[in-house]
Amino acid sequence: MTIHKSQGATFQEAAVGFKRNLTRPLQYVALSRVTSVQGLYILGEYKAPPPPREDDLILQEMKRLKGNSILPKYAFLHQHNDPNTLQIMYHNVQSLNAHYEDIAADPCVMNSNILLFAETWTVVGDKFAFDHFLITTTWSVIIRVESLVVYLFTLKNN
Repeated sequence: MTIHKSQGATFQEAAVGFKRNLTRPLQYVALSRVTSVQGLYILGEYKAPPPPREDDLILQEMKRLKGNSILPKYAFLHQHNDPNTLQIMYHNVQSLNAHYEDIAADPCVMNSNILLFAETWTVVGDKFAFDHFLITTTWSVIIRVESLVVYLFTLKNN
């Protein structure tokens, strides 16, 4: 398989051949396909690409993004404590099982009053618990061939 065809895929194991000098972007794609370094096998001699030049467009964009963070615009979601407002967090999550820890560690989510998740990859019997939240309702809907489960969590003290 070529590096181009592997883009977007994930593998437990992959062997990457370095028979010619690969550009930095191609090396990134090739080396980032595996889930762990233990599953990465390098064939041939690895030659690191030269560092990016100052006029490199990707480097310039990364610097721009670091200097213009969007997080402060949403800081109010982290500090929700007004008793006169109700904060509802909705997330169309592709796999609550896979992203449970990420969601539980997100202060925007955990500072909400109500959590509402739409989940398409759940299986019967999946149970989810978030600190300070109680599962209130679960809806299951079958749309065409796919199923959708919607979980509604509310704060335990509400």
